[in-house]
Amino acid sequence: MKGLIHIVDDDALVRAWSSFILSNGGYSTEIYSGGAELFRDCSLKRGCILLDMCMPQMSGHEVQEELARRGSTLPVVAMSGCGDLAGVVRAMKLGAVDFLEKPLTDENLLEAVARALDSPERHDARRNATVAAMARLNRLSPRERETLQGLFDGLSNKGIARRLGVSSRTVEMHRASMKSELGLASLAETVQFAIEAELVPMGQLGRHGNRTRAPAGMLWA
Repeated sequence: MKGLIHIVDDDALVRAWSSFILSNGGYSTEIYSGGAELFRDCSLKRGCILLDMCMPQMSGHEVQEELARRGSTLPVVAMSGCGDLAGVVRAMKLGAVDFLEKPLTDENLLEAVARALDSPERHDARRNATVAAMARLNRLSPRERETLQGLFDGLSNKGIARRLGVSSRTVEMHRASMKSELGLASLAETVQFAIEAELVPMGQLGRHGNRTRAPAGMLWA
């Protein structure tokens, strides 16, 4: 077997489908209907967690926070059908290595868990990714960088426009050129890039663009 995938989703059909696809792809799977069941039955010693963000009782974000409190180092692949920008950003900031939008496809699911598990040297990879991301960040114009900071803060185009005092159309243009310059195809990739580049979210900038103090030890701070 290629690895163990812990599937956490309140939707029985999603659990069954994901388990079927992953099993056919050579992975072993364990399924849980929610965070409480995961923490009750799982040792959290090996594998990868495929985690739904929109669950009753204990949300995916709350599961991520509890994983951190327990010192779990298992990679998390977040997934959601809510299409919530702020939710995507929060999941990535809480340590998700990837974010999948529902409905999932066989290819996207298999690729995401393969990336999550193929990281025996994750710390070295993170350092290398940070250096590379910072170099790419320097290619952006000031407005493109500010637009990226706004997205990283979970703001919509309109929200960024209000903060910058420009039109939403202008933000859309900067957003498109920023993604093209960095070669980013999705929101998850954009947020992951911002994390790797240790970019400061717009909400942590002072009135004149100065960085405000953020919690110590956070990669994105």
